[in-house]
Amino acid sequence: MVTKDVDEKKSKKAPSTGMNAKLIATIALGVIALVFAVLYFVPSIASPSKPKIEYEMIAREQIISAAYKVYGNEKLGLWLSKTVAKNTGNVPLYNVVLHYQIDGYPSSESESNTYPVLLPGSTIVDLYYPMIPQDVTKLTSTTSSKIKLSITYSETPEGTQKEKKDSKSIDILGGNDIVYTSIPADESTGSFADVFDNYPLVAAWITPNDKVVTQYADMGNKLAGGAGASLSDEDALKSLAGMWQLSIINNIQYKTEGSAIGVSVFSQHLKYPRDVIRDKIGTCIDTAIFFATLAETQGLRPYIMLMTGHAFPVIELPISKNLIPIESTQLNNDATFEEALQSGLESWNGAMNGPHILIDIKSLQDAGISGPDLEDLPAGVLTDWGITSGTVATGGGGTTQGGESPVYSHSSAPAWSVGYPSGWSTTPSSNKVDFASSQFGVASFDVVWYSGWTRSVMQNAVESSMSNVGSVTKNSEGHGTVSGVSATTTEYTIDAGGFTYLAKARYFEYQNNGFALLCEYLEDSASTEQTNCNNMLQTFTLG
Repeated sequence: MVTKDVDEKKSKKAPSTGMNAKLIATIALGVIALVFAVLYFVPSIASPSKPKIEYEMIAREQIISAAYKVYGNEKLGLWLSKTVAKNTGNVPLYNVVLHYQIDGYPSSESESNTYPVLLPGSTIVDLYYPMIPQDVTKLTSTTSSKIKLSITYSETPEGTQKEKKDSKSIDILGGNDIVYTSIPADESTGSFADVFDNYPLVAAWITPNDKVVTQYADMGNKLAGGAGASLSDEDALKSLAGMWQLSIINNIQYKTEGSAIGVSVFSQHLKYPRDVIRDKIGTCIDTAIFFATLAETQGLRPYIMLMTGHAFPVIELPISKNLIPIESTQLNNDATFEEALQSGLESWNGAMNGPHILIDIKSLQDAGISGPDLEDLPAGVLTDWGITSGTVATGGGGTTQGGESPVYSHSSAPAWSVGYPSGWSTTPSSNKVDFASSQFGVASFDVVWYSGWTRSVMQNAVESSMSNVGSVTKNSEGHGTVSGVSATTTEYTIDAGGFTYLAKARYFEYQNNGFALLCEYLEDSASTEQTNCNNMLQTFTLG
């Protein structure tokens, strides 16, 4: 009995292990439920009600000063800075205001963009289109600056404004400099399109309203007989030939490319057309811009072809709408206009066989891309720069002094005129005028015409005449224009009596006359006399 009592007491003092586990589990579940209930019904304990603004400021790396107007034109979409701001809190933000300014340029201060409410999880994208002052075009090299950003906001509708500030560095390029891409290096694919992402801004260098450029173009058009360039394809070619001729007369030259000062990405220092006229020199893109601008002043539609390592102008004829490529670097070779057209066709074919961009200047201008407001220059600045047409027309046959060289004008039908070097003699006859250098036998230039002859008949007659003098080798033959008229262009070598002559001929038809322009010069005198020959071919004008 004693043993039994003891066993009963033990069983009362020591509850079973299974009962303890159940009790602990029940208590734990109750505590967890209580915690979840508190978190659910009292969220402020886990996450206080508070807005939070997070943002990213993105900015372009450069301002292209020549195109300063485009950055304020919202329809072009060339924003200078972009801010992406988000409310990552759980209650709204109020009166969010973004404000920008380019350091050092008060006029670039933006109108404040205000967003009354920014809900939780919502994002705004804010763009900065600044009004950049014209003064930036006076910069001669890259200048460092900052775009300053201010974001103010309040946490309640009537609450105190809080502020966040930020800034991004930016380079303001010199007034003549361009970088060809706005795509950061780590985002660029390296493709031709990416490398020339900024190509539309080249249109900012086209300045047809510059009075100096218009005056120069009008001088060239006058050399072409005052052709109404926009009225017919023939007159357009005459006008272009006249402006090309004027540039040859004034010794405008091509030079190799230069880079923008202080810029590490692919860039160039571009000249405005007035600068090419003043300096009488320019790169391929400079001369392309120059000649495209001259064409536009005469009512023609210009393009610029960009290809790998090169650029050249392309002009649309007004009636046929045919595109005429012109190799403007041929200015360096004192080439005739028809030679520049032949070379331009070769450049065009080269562009078509590789990556290229044909920049439609008129379309870009219509979209709102325009050049800077250049300072006015004195009325007589072209004379001060030594620009001359080289000729002054006369009422009849003979010579007159004009600029740097005289001109011979044949006023009776068929009417024509040509400038020639000072000191050369002229010998006119009924169907021919001979021009000869002061050194007998060194160089000559002949203008020959016969009524009713075709160009092929004239060519056969001239080549027969040359063969009577010596052995003739035809070096090349092609097609071009003379004063806007279609012509056969031929070059020869003539061996005569121990002397070697080089000759250039142009054969064409005008007013029912077959014409020949024949220039001959001693091979040993090629450097000087070839220039004289080319100048005479350039200054020859019909009508």
